[in-house]
Amino acid sequence: MLNTSNWSRLLCLCACSMLVAVGCSDSDSLDSNSDDNSNPDQSDPSSVTDPSDDTTDRTDEVYDPSRLLTVQIELSEADWDALRDQERTGQDLNIGPDCLPPSEPFESPFSWFTGNVTVDGERIENVGIRKKGFIGSMNYDKPSFKIRFDKFVDDQTYLDAKRLTLNNDVQDASYVRQCLAYDLFRAVGTPAPRCNYAHVFVNGVDLGIFTNVESIKKPFIRRNFTDPEGNLYEGTLSDFREGWMGTYNQKTNESTPDKAIIEAMAALLEGPDEGLIEALSEYIDMDAFLNFWVVETLTAHWDGYAGNTNNYHMYHDPTSDRLHFIPWGVDQTFQSTFMLFEGTLAPHTINTAGLLTRRLYLHPEGQAMYLQRLTEVMDAYWDTDVLIASIASMREVFEASVVQLEADWPSLDDAVSETIRFINQHSNALRTELANGPVEWTYPLRQSLCDNQRGGGAEWNGNLNTGEGVGEIEYSRGATEDAEACIVQGQLEGIASTDLCGEGCTFAMEMMMTNWTVQDPESSGCSDEERTFEDSPLLIGQSPIQIGEYEGSPVWALMGVDEETGNWNPIPNGYSLSFGGGANIVWFFGAQF
Repeated sequence: MLNTSNWSRLLCLCACSMLVAVGCSDSDSLDSNSDDNSNPDQSDPSSVTDPSDDTTDRTDEVYDPSRLLTVQIELSEADWDALRDQERTGQDLNIGPDCLPPSEPFESPFSWFTGNVTVDGERIENVGIRKKGFIGSMNYDKPSFKIRFDKFVDDQTYLDAKRLTLNNDVQDASYVRQCLAYDLFRAVGTPAPRCNYAHVFVNGVDLGIFTNVESIKKPFIRRNFTDPEGNLYEGTLSDFREGWMGTYNQKTNESTPDKAIIEAMAALLEGPDEGLIEALSEYIDMDAFLNFWVVETLTAHWDGYAGNTNNYHMYHDPTSDRLHFIPWGVDQTFQSTFMLFEGTLAPHTINTAGLLTRRLYLHPEGQAMYLQRLTEVMDAYWDTDVLIASIASMREVFEASVVQLEADWPSLDDAVSETIRFINQHSNALRTELANGPVEWTYPLRQSLCDNQRGGGAEWNGNLNTGEGVGEIEYSRGATEDAEACIVQGQLEGIASTDLCGEGCTFAMEMMMTNWTVQDPESSGCSDEERTFEDSPLLIGQSPIQIGEYEGSPVWALMGVDEETGNWNPIPNGYSLSFGGGANIVWFFGAQF
């Protein structure tokens, strides 16, 4: 069911220059205590709040949207250097020989360090501090943080909050997309974290603005569900599929592991269409899931469950005996995505990377339910005036303190303008597509994590030299059950830097693909669309988002141009390495760098 009262409340608050918005974060799959440091001497600072003093939940103050927290972190220089050096990239996933997720949750590389934290003048000592993040959010100079006030001192809190999760926003130069997305989830009735902003300093050094997001832990469950004693699971590249379920991380009741409902879902989703909807309704709250799914679509959350089987939680509610989905890692929402299906841009209404969403979309009843709910949510909640007013309210809180952006990052104004442009255009694009009837979807389900995000196993690589103006590139598509590997080789001519970079791009190249050959096209997995590359122009760019390093050189996200909007958007699983000041470029598409 839709919750219009939440949206009405937001409208009223926007009129008062307030923000009702909730959390944001990059993907952070584990919050394990297994890597604890030795406990320091216990302390009981008088300034620390005691939750027994008051039965009122004061955490609303921690996430007050009109409040900009000042957070000062103190660490020894050795611990600060060690914390920054820790990282988790695509190389740390430990993908198996079949490019499938491991049989257990991804191991966290982060250690807890002991330090002191001062929040708006209230000093709390012997606090646990660690780095957080994954791939695109990894950053040495401005790392994201998890802070646990009770890590080494029992029952120590700040205004009843045991934790702070501070996200660095390096994948969101607007600083507004995450909170805006969570706000929309909450408006439709989906449990989602609260959030606001924090100005963070480490050892007196100004690191700039972070998003302060509520962790999905027991307090979150108690606030959103009647019975908080159920099992909470985190999904990181996890799905209801054989070989994929092992990464579901049980976050509560860990001493009694129980994935029976997940296994039952997997068995059901491998079965026939007959009776599927009724059977699924025994395991998931279907109404709640539809809301969750359509908001992922509306916000273009490509890295969530429906788009990438990533960044989500599920709570098995004992009251209903059903799973409820909870969003996470929404820092790349409210922007156009460059998703390719069989050489064409992805339909706006298609968001079916997860097996559950795929089965529902391909089922006549499930598809009708999804598209109807998509229309209902757009009609009830996609109010451009409300959304833009929310953005203005957010900016009032943090804008004066945004001082940490590097010179080559998009400006705040540009990033916010891009977000507003998406808000103004996206629902129209969805409605246009819906008016033409449901999009028929026959593209195969992704078989491995090494597949191109939307391209079925593509790997591109090549060395391009802008000085010579020519280059070679090879495109190889992995073999499938029905076809051998497809290999395409060709030349690139007229390679040159271009000023057509636009927003979100720092370096672009314009080139013409010529003289393409396809190896044994009739017996391989090469499609007709792939054979149309001959004499085709290509405009491709390097993002300002650094997602790792390779042999001492930075690896940047790769960008492409949306032919419909002209916007530069990230190419999923696209990487760019630059050497010699950008003169030599190596592109990787769908490959582990």
